Amino acid sequence: IEFRWTLQAEYAENTGPLELRILDNKQKLLYTFQVSENQLAFDEKLEPGLYYWALLSENEMIYLGKFFVRE
Repeated sequence: IEFRWTLQAEYAENTGPLELRILDNKQKLLYTFQVSENQLAFDEKLEPGLYYWALLSENEMIYLGKFFVRE
């Protein structure tokens, strides 16, 4: 799974370290990654279902997305 994002101007210059979190559909945190670029390649196996990913800067959420894993 390839996660990509574009930061809005307000975050692009003033953002600290970015963190990408992957959560299941019950909001249980599964993975956390420190990221320094505008993408992340994720190659762990997930069970089929609905998942969410959140991009945070200094614990402030700047993006939330969802994705489905199929069999």
